[in-house]
Amino acid sequence: MPSEFVVDPADLPGPVVSRPSWVKEAGFSFLGDWVGPLYARRIGWTHVGDTEPGTWHHPEKFIAAASEMGCSCVVLSCNRDLSVSAPQDPLDPIRQTIQLAHDAGLRAGAYLRADYYSPEAGDERERELEQYCQRDQRGLIPTWSPRQTYKKMLCFHHPQVVDFFKERLAYVINELKFDFLHIDGYQFGGFEALDACRCDRCKEDFRAFLHDHYGDRPQEAIERFGHARLDGVEPPIMYPMVSAPDAVNDPAWQEWVRFRCTFTAQIGQMIAQTAYELNPQVAIEINSAVSTQENQCLLLGQDLRSIGRFTDAMWSEDGYWPAMLDDATIVTRVRQMKMAESCGNFFIAYVKGDTQRKMRQALAHMAAFNRGSFGCLGFGGLMTGNYPFREFYETKRDFIQWVRAHQRLYRPTDPFCEVAVWRSQCSLSLSPRKASAAFMQTEQLLIEDRVPFTIVFDDWFEADPPPRAVALPAVEALSRGQADRIKQFVHAGGGVLIGENTGELDLDRRAYRTPLLRDLLADTDQARSDDCMTLARCGNGRVAWVNQLVTPGTPRAPYLPDGTIDLSLDHTNWVVPPEVDRVRAALDWVLGDRRTITVDAPRGVLAEYRRTADALVVHLVNLRGDKVLNVRADVRLPDDAGDCDVALVSPDPDGNTNVSADRAGPVLTITIEELDVCAVLTIAPFTSAV
Repeated sequence: MPSEFVVDPADLPGPVVSRPSWVKEAGFSFLGDWVGPLYARRIGWTHVGDTEPGTWHHPEKFIAAASEMGCSCVVLSCNRDLSVSAPQDPLDPIRQTIQLAHDAGLRAGAYLRADYYSPEAGDERERELEQYCQRDQRGLIPTWSPRQTYKKMLCFHHPQVVDFFKERLAYVINELKFDFLHIDGYQFGGFEALDACRCDRCKEDFRAFLHDHYGDRPQEAIERFGHARLDGVEPPIMYPMVSAPDAVNDPAWQEWVRFRCTFTAQIGQMIAQTAYELNPQVAIEINSAVSTQENQCLLLGQDLRSIGRFTDAMWSEDGYWPAMLDDATIVTRVRQMKMAESCGNFFIAYVKGDTQRKMRQALAHMAAFNRGSFGCLGFGGLMTGNYPFREFYETKRDFIQWVRAHQRLYRPTDPFCEVAVWRSQCSLSLSPRKASAAFMQTEQLLIEDRVPFTIVFDDWFEADPPPRAVALPAVEALSRGQADRIKQFVHAGGGVLIGENTGELDLDRRAYRTPLLRDLLADTDQARSDDCMTLARCGNGRVAWVNQLVTPGTPRAPYLPDGTIDLSLDHTNWVVPPEVDRVRAALDWVLGDRRTITVDAPRGVLAEYRRTADALVVHLVNLRGDKVLNVRADVRLPDDAGDCDVALVSPDPDGNTNVSADRAGPVLTITIEELDVCAVLTIAPFTSAV
């Protein structure tokens, strides 16, 4: 029987290190300049007359600008991108910049690559590492890109590669005194297509993984594979085809996905433990994608919940920013930030906008949903041309300084939610893309309707207190134990929204004769049904079963004809479900038709809800092109609740903070006269009535 997690906790030995205390207080808001002279020359970025490109020219100005803007840190070159043993960049400017950062009260992060190395710049020992590079399905060594073939991909299944990376960690922590690691290329085996590693060492470790899980249970191995000869099972091969499966039904593929995710988490634990032993206050942030509509477990071997145990922040470089597009599509990073927070991490992205208003919208969006942490605010040095930090400098400075002055509204807060969307990694890691589409569209409705929600993973059953309602848009695979706990949750008074093919398969994607949760509807004589959905009471709770959350059809394929991943933005599922009014009715039903708070505003206004010890904090972000008037919030309070103080603050230059409040029984109605880009509403004291 497989674990109810993609990565079985039993496969992560060793201590789970405590993370640095300063991260929770400061977050990650930074300027970056991680291109050193050697790298710049080799990639062809230099100009005539360049001798020392980068912040080597003016480190004082760079650090002063970061400090004035309100950044908490900077990310710099660690001089080890091309060679560990034979650095050619000058070390003194790096040390000087780090010291200047520390003197200004900033943390300094080291840019590191985990995935590749460049033997041409190394010494003899480093060139010997080529024998430990990845090998694709054709036996070739993959390179980082067709334009940078001198960067060769490393296979961390070899202890020599692990030792090599540990040397780099010791160098940046002990020698250069960096405060955190920015690990780019946080992938161990490449994208699952032609370039994915299939070297002999990977095969050996995969078979050892199978033996650990089935070796002493031959009957289970026979039920799984049809035989118990685990030493002959091969990792799945895609050549000459250039795509991984959509629905992962092949047992070898399923075990390969779990194996890759387990190995990535184990490497993450090794990195965190190594850093902790060198300096317990060193933080780790990684570039891990935080994908919302791609199967990250399948494509990269990354289970966010598992790797998030050993990291402090997660990047995503997918190319979009918060906006209400010309076709009225609403694009946000809300999902990614909620996923990162559920992993105990901050989220990092580039904060961009091509007008002052769009820049302020991007800043407000990150601050509201990322607990006042902004991510990357621009580049200096040779990187300036891609994203100059001085672009809208005053706008960024004023906004960030305002957030710092109102930090109590952002960081020392907890999420307030009424609906938890269960993104079951154990199910989604093997499910077709249509399942992810159901999650995208359900979450889009929650975002657009400003419903207080969170995103949870396979440990949501342990939440204390539990959520009021849980949405299962397309959790196709369930164990009987998970199904029993869902039923207990409902009988105890919880609400559950069930969609698509939820509960039809076990965790190995074998079909049940009857979907596991159907008896939630059969156990009651109080069900109401139509062609779209069934609403029922069950015990003290409520169930809504929606037959179809997404329209039939296949989302865009993830692969290009050459076998590379298509990472371009696909808006196909940035929409609400087709039967949107019915789904709204289903959500109201599972919440007992008693929402704690509703915000009535034009489409394009977002809301994030947080709690302090005694207050409800509502962050409002307007992605529209103009101001909105008379935004209304209805808050349900206990019948015996006393008077509340209602206040509105805003960083908008001419922000109107006029607000009125009227109480009618348990409902407090708040009217905000005008909302330009963003504002923060507080209601205190606050106790929920439901």
